[in-house]
Amino acid sequence: MMFLTAAVVLVGATCLLNLVLTLGLIRRMRQYGHLLDGLEPAEIGASTRSVGSAVAPFTATAVDGSVVGPGWFTEPTLVGFFSPGCPSCKNLLPGFLAAAATRRALAVVEKGPEPGDEYVGPLAEVATVLDGDESRGAIVAFGVRGFPAVCQVDAQGVISATGAHLVGSPAPVAA
Repeated sequence: MMFLTAAVVLVGATCLLNLVLTLGLIRRMRQYGHLLDGLEPAEIGASTRSVGSAVAPFTATAVDGSVVGPGWFTEPTLVGFFSPGCPSCKNLLPGFLAAAATRRALAVVEKGPEPGDEYVGPLAEVATVLDGDESRGAIVAFGVRGFPAVCQVDAQGVISATGAHLVGSPAPVAA
């Protein structure tokens, strides 16, 4: 009987130690959580399909009522993918707005837990915008693996540059 009591006490002490260590680990992770908020997306590989890949066919209705679909990429186009609540997307927005004001652009705002209104309004002034459920087809067609993502698509619908930052473009496209 004494052996059984000792075993139960040992198991109980081990469980209590495990609980204390787990709570300490959680507390430590919360202390370092603020460090993760400002991280930029990793540049390992591209954020979309690789350079030289054709954009898969998709059809979506933009917020202005225009239809984006097969054959829409008739000239070089800057394409940006944004997600509501994404700090890196918010940091990219001013640069994308400036670049989109000088050439043809498509902005895709993912449907997220937060409304994408902070993106849609400013982007609609300089680009064709796909928002909410309409964004899913474009996200799949471009093979987006992370946000933000930016790419340049040529007149044949082939990705010519891609990344998680603004990419170069030949010459600005006249409006």
